[in-house]
Amino acid sequence: MTRKCPECDADVSLSRGTRDAEIVTCPDCSFEMEVVFDPSTLNLGEVAKRVRKGEPPYDVSKLDLTVSPTLVPAPQEDEDWGE
Repeated sequence: MTRKCPECDADVSLSRGTRDAEIVTCPDCSFEMEVVFDPSTLNLGEVAKRVRKGEPPYDVSKLDLTVSPTLVPAPQEDEDWGE
């Protein structure tokens, strides 16, 4: 899957195993981003469809529970001068 770099709008490829809070780098501008899996993007369309049909929505094995990742600027660490 790909997402857009918030700095230069280039496509950034994310592998299938990308994890929450992982740091990725834009291939075009080298901007560092953090991958955030936002639960508010959870695909609940399948749950709603089953409820409308009167089917029990609680069988998790039959639901599409994918969460779409978002790219945000990576947190910047302050320099530690041994203070």
